[in-house]
Amino acid sequence: FLKKVIRLLDLKAEVDNNIYDKPISADIFVCRAFKKLEEILKISREIKKPHKILILKGKNAQEEINRLSLDSNYSYKIEKSITDIDSKIIIFEVI
Repeated sequence: FLKKVIRLLDLKAEVDNNIYDKPISADIFVCRAFKKLEEILKISREIKKPHKILILKGKNAQEEINRLSLDSNYSYKIEKSITDIDSKIIIFEVI
């Protein structure tokens, strides 16, 4: 699906099956059904430049964030999904 969207929209993007195969270098990361929120943020710490992370989550998104210990480099906002009334999109800004 993602590869099709990239092709149809003529985007400069990659879909990686294994994030550990090579160094991560991007401005925006999108995660859906990938890993627990805490693990996603650990991975993002390996990226040295500022970036955004868009994480598609369910209705408990805020509760998951509340269980984390975010350092000052992370700020976030939560948006409602347009495809599912209960789902949320967490948008992290990492500096």
